[in-house]
Amino acid sequence: MSDLYDLKTFFLLGQYQAAINEGGKVKPRDEIGRIERDIFVYRAFIEQGSFQVVLDELKDDRVPPPLLAVRLLASYLSGKTGQEAVVEQADTWTRDPDFAHDDMVLLMLAIIYERVGLTQKAMQCVFSNKLLEAYVLLEAPLRRSPLLPPFDPHLLPCCSLCISFHDPFKELAF
Repeated sequence: MSDLYDLKTFFLLGQYQAAINEGGKVKPRDEIGRIERDIFVYRAFIEQGSFQVVLDELKDDRVPPPLLAVRLLASYLSGKTGQEAVVEQADTWTRDPDFAHDDMVLLMLAIIYERVGLTQKAMQCVFSNKLLEAYVLLEAPLRRSPLLPPFDPHLLPCCSLCISFHDPFKELAF
């Protein structure tokens, strides 16, 4: 099991303070693990609205690309960097091999693109991404798409894997 299992779980469940606390306790064995830990801890700070903590701790431009992407997200959400500048930086990074081949960087850029309303660019960033969050980010615009039919809960029990002894849809009046 990963050293970061609890940290990631807290973050994904929205328990951001617990994720920050866990990040302070966990000591990953390698550099990649330390970077991943820092990404989740800084993202937890961002989710809490503590953008300045992230900006103060990631001042140096020599930090790894994923942490630069987290800093860009914090800078945009804090209002310190305007939308045009953030999109320009994100576009530059999508063309740079050091950034464009990192799934976490692409996830951060997709979040930025989605926030500024550039859904197509966001989907391009997460289309081949291997991270769970990327799939969630990819699914959200698809659900809003006018090309897809609306969700029909009556179709769900047709799948043999979805049938259970208790059908919650029977109680709903459609």
